Amino acid sequence: MTGKILQKTRWWTLLCAVVISLIFGFTFSLEFAAGFFVTVLWAVTGFWVLERLLRAVVVPPGTRRNKWITGSWLAAKLALYALAIWGLFQEQFPVMSHVLGLTLLLVVLVTAGIFAGQASASQPAQRGDDG
Repeated sequence: MTGKILQKTRWWTLLCAVVISLIFGFTFSLEFAAGFFVTVLWAVTGFWVLERLLRAVVVPPGTRRNKWITGSWLAAKLALYALAIWGLFQEQFPVMSHVLGLTLLLVVLVTAGIFAGQASASQPAQRGDDG
């Protein structure tokens, strides 16, 4: 996946989260809507940190890996997991709101991948200078 698809996934997830949180606030409760939105924010942040961590770890052959940057992104990812565990033990929000919040990122990511695949399939393949 390209960085553009991942960026679109993050923005669409946040946009959908705002709309769905408003709906949840009116249909269920403000507590449920807040739990959903906080979890989506956590998921998008974790997704972004994971992307940065992979970019720091996977480098072209012959390029030195910056261990300080890699360690920093790894520490950020672990801190996000610790924050999530602490948040779950605080029991401020319904568990189902967390489940739905995590699911939204995956749904948007798969949808973005499908649309990106359809867009690339509809364009004719370009030949190189070999023909």
